[in-house]
Amino acid sequence: MRTKADYDRLDLLIIESDIVDWIRLTPKKHDDPLGAKPGNSRFCAKSDKHAILYAARLYETAFAEVVIRNRFDTGMPRIINQSELEAINAVTIRSREPLRILDLTGNNPISVGIPIAVLRHSDHRSGRAFARNCYKYKSDVDAILYPSRFNTALCIGIFDRAIDKLKVTTNIPLHRHPETSRLLKLFNLQVRP
Repeated sequence: MRTKADYDRLDLLIIESDIVDWIRLTPKKHDDPLGAKPGNSRFCAKSDKHAILYAARLYETAFAEVVIRNRFDTGMPRIINQSELEAINAVTIRSREPLRILDLTGNNPISVGIPIAVLRHSDHRSGRAFARNCYKYKSDVDAILYPSRFNTALCIGIFDRAIDKLKVTTNIPLHRHPETSRLLKLFNLQVRP
């Protein structure tokens, strides 16, 4: 997908929807839980002109995306320092108004010729190029809905131009969140004091 015409086909995949009670894990050191700046991630690079705010539909998906990632893939001990959990906030967000969302779930990417690497590859260059062009050619798109590459549950990447359409409903330190102990057991993780 390289030309404006390629991106015009994405109109078939745009839905309008509110998001309610989506989970965002964000470093506590950031003052604004809705803050976003260009950084290296699935749909953004530090050199991009746009930023992406990420959230997940399920708490365990947000936890896998932010806390676990690929760090235990090589047989490393499944230990997390307490200080790591204390440095993250669990933020629940919702939209103030419906968002225009590009739905990249199910068969949708295949139906318009989006390369699978955009969603599944651990090398994020394809996803970054796709989002960069989407931001450029589809100024009416607020967000990208996509499956997590860790557990295929829903994630959303919200372009910085739509952050004003969001609000925070809860902001709790991760180590105090009621779901954290369940997820530590679910993912077979030990906490080091």
